[in-house]
Amino acid sequence: MKAETRAPVKPKLFTNGRFCTPQGIRPNLSLEVRGGRIAGLFPVGRGNRKPVETIDLQGRYLLPGFLEIHTHGAGGFELTAGRYRPERGAFESSGRIYRQELPLYCRRRASTGITGLYLGTLAAPVKRLQFVFRQLADYMESAGNGRDGCLVHGGLLEGTFMLPEFCGAHNTDYIYPPDIELFKRINESEIIRLTNVVPDSGTPALKLIRHLARRGISVGAGHTNASHRQFQLARRAGLKYIIHLLNGPTGHSYKVFEGGGALEAALAEPFHVEIIADGIHVNPLYVRDILARKGPGKVMLVTDSMFPSQAGLINHFNVSGIAGGINHKGRYAYVIGKKPITLFSTLITMDQAFGNLLSWLTVEGPGIWHEKHPARPFNEALAIVSRCCSANIAAMLKEGGGDDLETGELAAGRWADLVAAEITGRPGRYRLRVREVYVRGRRVWPEPEA
Repeated sequence: MKAETRAPVKPKLFTNGRFCTPQGIRPNLSLEVRGGRIAGLFPVGRGNRKPVETIDLQGRYLLPGFLEIHTHGAGGFELTAGRYRPERGAFESSGRIYRQELPLYCRRRASTGITGLYLGTLAAPVKRLQFVFRQLADYMESAGNGRDGCLVHGGLLEGTFMLPEFCGAHNTDYIYPPDIELFKRINESEIIRLTNVVPDSGTPALKLIRHLARRGISVGAGHTNASHRQFQLARRAGLKYIIHLLNGPTGHSYKVFEGGGALEAALAEPFHVEIIADGIHVNPLYVRDILARKGPGKVMLVTDSMFPSQAGLINHFNVSGIAGGINHKGRYAYVIGKKPITLFSTLITMDQAFGNLLSWLTVEGPGIWHEKHPARPFNEALAIVSRCCSANIAAMLKEGGGDDLETGELAAGRWADLVAAEITGRPGRYRLRVREVYVRGRRVWPEPEA
């Protein structure tokens, strides 16, 4: 988004709220926004200058806007396939469809607290990937990016360079060995900023990882059965994070050879890790264990959402040649004909994931590898969950010369990407309700600011 070409954002002062800062949850503050950035946080009544607009939070929480690095679609729209028509059981995928759907998608995701995201692809033919990334690039350069809703920062290439045997719900016809020239062809629009490259193939994977890392592209690994030793070599080449850890195809080995597998590498090496917190793709008991092992600074919540999320009226579908269905309670999507159950991407939204993790952390309970996890005090748990949805993701992206989004924290100088929200419930059963969302100081939801 070329923010410098936009009309100036009105200065604002947020007051009478509970502010989720890097120092913890703090009341009795005011947060001032000027030029789309956070000018500072001050004790009530001590702002630098009188702003044009004062926003009374009415006791709500002010959180850093959520960042989403792994999402494929929602509301009937799938980046790889286009707009789904339930009555036809098929997708529409012309350029006109993408021009219509991308603004709607960004507004829909903003309503869940997301202020910035990267949209990802499934395994698909090369020409199809080129087409959808061109559509995404056109939207990113449009006046609507960051005004329609959340800000699109780039694309995620997930399905192309994975291990075919660990494909999950991806079509193996369109999975390829790691190849620099193939990546360049797919990325002719030059907007891919995250890429899944598994270390399993050895030298070709290391060459591609190194090529991408030198260009500031964040490289992750998921759908992999690589050994711990292969992951160590990949980390030295520039691999930064683990894609949807424990979600289905994550290889592991309890034996000593090669130091174990992908799971052992994820836990032992200083990788950031994605976690899907829908309570289905990963057992919540494992989520508690992962947080205890990795620490609250290395975990990143993602939705990995797909087009039936925020859609309804979809029971069966076919996407990229793979048949799927929605379970009778509408909680997850599965691949038809595979046993045990192979899951598609999720139906969850980020506000739901936030509430889930907050609920899990605020009650005492067992893990799988730990006998017991203590209940964390509410404010401590809230600060951890906020980091997992914002600051940790921004830190991973910036690491090693990647994207510096200058957001993810309520701190002076950061972009004013903000979520005003209510939190209701009790320990073990919390819910986050998003009330207002701001991107670079401009309200984008519920009513976009002029």
